[in-house]
Amino acid sequence: MYKSLRKILLIISTVILSVVLAACGAKSKTESQQESQPKPLTSQEVIEKYSEAVKNVKSFKYVSKFSSNMNDKDPEKTKAVYPGGLSSESSKEGVLSVEPFSILTSRTLSLMGNSLVITNYINESNELYIKAGNDPWQKKTTTSSQSEKADIVKKLISYDKYLEALKNVAGDLKLEEQGDNYILSYSGNDEKFMDLLNEFDDDKSIKQVYSQTKLKNVDFKLIINKSTFIPNELSFNSESTKQYNDDFVIKVEAKRTFSEINTAKVTKPEGIK
Repeated sequence: MYKSLRKILLIISTVILSVVLAACGAKSKTESQQESQPKPLTSQEVIEKYSEAVKNVKSFKYVSKFSSNMNDKDPEKTKAVYPGGLSSESSKEGVLSVEPFSILTSRTLSLMGNSLVITNYINESNELYIKAGNDPWQKKTTTSSQSEKADIVKKLISYDKYLEALKNVAGDLKLEEQGDNYILSYSGNDEKFMDLLNEFDDDKSIKQVYSQTKLKNVDFKLIINKSTFIPNELSFNSESTKQYNDDFVIKVEAKRTFSEINTAKVTKPEGIK
């Protein structure tokens, strides 16, 4: 009987030990899997990686739109000063290729119902051609180097002042993952976002819109590819007032999209000899 009891206890001990070892093994495996999984990035880390990635862009296509509407809260006052209203639109699109070098840009300016399209083409020999509206292409003399011309267009995707302003608000951006992209967004009226809006474009006419203004609200969104950290789209809607007149309201809508990053090619326009 003693031998039988001893045998039973040995079997029970073996079973208990097996269960304990199995549990320990499962726990170790789970902990190992958790440790091997990368930690989610913060909004600041995503912006840092984005800032580095755009510095290496060699070619891209872009479409950029910026519209503003300025009005006094009293429509009669606006009508008295600006009979046709005070609204403007600016749209740009183009292609940059650094290697081989070539640039094609088109800009449409609209003010109070009138619009004009200006198209620029720069070939591999750094020759500049300009077309205004339906007029024929005109070859123009230029003293700027290829790199200087390329830098002007590259500002649309990697403007230093814009990137610095973006880093300054990175901690306030809400970060979400959506498919292959990171979505960074903000909605509010923090005044430090004024620097970001002001550096959306290096164009002086756009910067004037935010001259001496107070931010009332902005909805900002930046879409970045998760694997390359290259931007797909940035956009915002804002409402502000003049510092000296809270009744003078400025509403802005802006959006810029990018495509064919590092694969874009420039096609020579028709009509250039």
